[in-house]
Amino acid sequence: MNLCAGMLNESSTKRWRGYSFQIGTLDLHPLALSVDLGDVVVQQQAHQDPPLISIHEVVIDARFAPLLKGKAKGEIYLNERRT
Repeated sequence: MNLCAGMLNESSTKRWRGYSFQIGTLDLHPLALSVDLGDVVVQQQAHQDPPLISIHEVVIDARFAPLLKGKAKGEIYLNERRT
C-alpha cells in the first residue's frame, strides 16, 4: 500500500464512524485529472463479513473545461465489482 492510499484509508475511516475502508493502491494522474483506486473494500465494523462492497478498480476522471468555470464535472468507473 502506498502512502496516499494509507492516508485516504485513515481519513475515510475516521469520517465514517462504524465503517472501515481499505484501498490497496492509489495512483494519481495530475495531468489527466484522474485518480485510480485499486482493491477498494468497504466494511461495516459491526458486521464485517461479507463486506458492503468490494471493487477491483475505481477510476475517477475529472473534466477540465468545467473547472475553468468553478464547477466540478467528471465520471466514475467501477470495474469488476465483487460484492
